[in-house]
Amino acid sequence: MAEGQIQQAQDSRERLARLYELALTVAGDPIEVFDQIVRIIAELFNLRVAMVEKLEGDKIITLSMYLDGKILHEGVFDLAGTPCAGVREARAFCNFSRAAQTFPQDQFLLDYGIDSYIGMPVISSEDEVIAIINAMHDRPIHLGNEDKLFLEAMASRVRLELERLEKAKEADVIRLLLDISQEISRLKDLDETLRKIVDTGRAIIGVDMVAVATLDDATGATSWKAGSGFKTDTFRKVRFESGRGTAGRAIAAQKTILIEGIGIRPDLPAEEFPIHMAEGVVNSLGVPIMSGDQIMGVLIGGYRSERGLTDLQIKIAEALAAQAGVAIENARMYTKLASANERLVEADRLKTELIAELSTPILPIWDRILLAPIIGTLSADRAEAITEAVLKKTAGGGAEVVIIDITGVRTVDTEAAHHIRNTVAAMRVLGAHCILTGIGAAIAQTLVQLGITLEGIQTRRKLSDGLQLALDILKKS
Repeated sequence: MAEGQIQQAQDSRERLARLYELALTVAGDPIEVFDQIVRIIAELFNLRVAMVEKLEGDKIITLSMYLDGKILHEGVFDLAGTPCAGVREARAFCNFSRAAQTFPQDQFLLDYGIDSYIGMPVISSEDEVIAIINAMHDRPIHLGNEDKLFLEAMASRVRLELERLEKAKEADVIRLLLDISQEISRLKDLDETLRKIVDTGRAIIGVDMVAVATLDDATGATSWKAGSGFKTDTFRKVRFESGRGTAGRAIAAQKTILIEGIGIRPDLPAEEFPIHMAEGVVNSLGVPIMSGDQIMGVLIGGYRSERGLTDLQIKIAEALAAQAGVAIENARMYTKLASANERLVEADRLKTELIAELSTPILPIWDRILLAPIIGTLSADRAEAITEAVLKKTAGGGAEVVIIDITGVRTVDTEAAHHIRNTVAAMRVLGAHCILTGIGAAIAQTLVQLGITLEGIQTRRKLSDGLQLALDILKKS
């Protein structure tokens, strides 16, 4: 066998050994996997630098870096003017020579005298470049076709780990939203409700500050009633005229708005955003808090840096705002509904009947359509169990439409009705539709007497009509 063929065979065996080594790294901690990947690449190709970097908007976030024998985990950089920008644009393997001279804006390349750069894009299941595997050296890097295939295998593992991590985050968020929904729906004091919303909102959205602004009068003026993550008390002293500030703009738009470059862009003057300026907030979002078709206030979140909000963060904020609307409405009308709630709760005394009713089946009745038939009394506890069951089945089975049929329901209490609304909000986070069918005269009369509206929820009188609507939704999707 020729010397070149022997070397090629040895290289192939080395790559296979390294792939096997990576395969033995059990999924659990993605950073551990990324550390293994950069170490393998650097050692296999005898390179000074190897990285796994995530793309987030116009930023590069270093997840793991092998640098001259050390593993590092820090660094957020601008994407513009870097080789990574070229890899994202090409959506394919890239090899740049004279890298430090070719990309003079990339200070890292200059600092370490990088001559050669190779980059392999990590493309998600949605066909987006979500990360890049980089490798660099101060001498030319020569790779063959098998080397590129090896890097593609590394990129596939990175994609799997990132998508698994993202789905785990989404699942955690849904659980948190359900927990928050259950907790704030039981709060009776409005100030306590608002404090809970902003404190939990800042944690699950992942921003520097969160506030709730409410309408002060019929003119549309707003003021911030609660805040979390603030360094000053400016938010307690400012009142905004109609259409001004984040809250005023969100109310005028009647939808979620993103505001980026506060105090920097001429259309976002500092004098219109005194609270943001006092807090050093540059980017923010405003999500209307609704009660039916009426805006009750605005959920506001913001960053003190130029970091942008992701689609997941926006969905979380919108789901929380939907729950906040229910919670605020609950707190405001608690006194009036207290006696009615007590009578409805006392009506459901039989524990054995409750246990039997909790076992509500979730049935697949059509491709991507689930049916949740409910019979008996729909209490808050039972609605909670149904919510969890529906969301678990929707997330696990890939359903796009869920029909909740209450034709056989005898009575429904206030909390249960709000749980139904919360279920719809949580399902929207999953990208699924919810249809409520079978509202009889007695249930409708009860909801009217309790002052509960179902605006925003698709309803049909008969199950057959609900199924037809579900099929229409699937045709349009």
